[in-house]
Amino acid sequence: MNKLNLLILVLIMFAVQANGQRGIYGIIKDSNTGNVIDGATIIEYMSTKGTKSDSNGFFFYKTSKKNLSLVIVRTGYLRKTIDIERKKNDTVQTNLTPAVYDFGSLDLRLDNLEQKKDCACEDTIYEGPKSNSLFKILESKPIYPGGSKCLDSYFANHFYSYVSTSTIKPFGDITIQFTVNKDGKVQNVRLHNEVDQMMLKHIQHLFTHMKLWNPAILNSEKINTDIIYRFEYKE
Repeated sequence: MNKLNLLILVLIMFAVQANGQRGIYGIIKDSNTGNVIDGATIIEYMSTKGTKSDSNGFFFYKTSKKNLSLVIVRTGYLRKTIDIERKKNDTVQTNLTPAVYDFGSLDLRLDNLEQKKDCACEDTIYEGPKSNSLFKILESKPIYPGGSKCLDSYFANHFYSYVSTSTIKPFGDITIQFTVNKDGKVQNVRLHNEVDQMMLKHIQHLFTHMKLWNPAILNSEKINTDIIYRFEYKE
């Protein structure tokens, strides 16, 4: 916690204590950027009581309990639970990790693509998230129509003809990160590795022309989420 945030947090503590309130004071930040996170929901575990972080990332949760767990949720971040053992008043700094879902990998060798091409899609029906009565938080991960097997089959079918007719050398691993927006559309496709321009265009075309996904849902709202997928092509 930097000096400015610490000073502000101490001032908030004094102000709250002056009003006779006792509880937990905290600040929430992004684990990657260090930026404060506003609008995060902080809920006591096994309870419906909670609070929210303000525009400076600070929160105060009034409680007299000595030991408790707090669940922190914010759109676009992974949910986090922190355990607190209190003496009197506690200060907490915690970081939330941006939500990035790993959807696996596909081996681009022809024999593997041949097997994956005709994989049956899963007979899945998208019903949305299930209710969690403890926190009244609804959440579900993004889903490709037909499930992960159908996603593998989509890539295998499109890569089979490309790999079999193109002279491409084994390149090891390629990691692709992309965003599924709240409308289910794929956007912001970026590669973590360097590839030749022909392969780059082919990958970008595949991702931007796939079917609409069922977007992730948090607190009954459709949200943007980042996804990672990898292609492997080795000797």
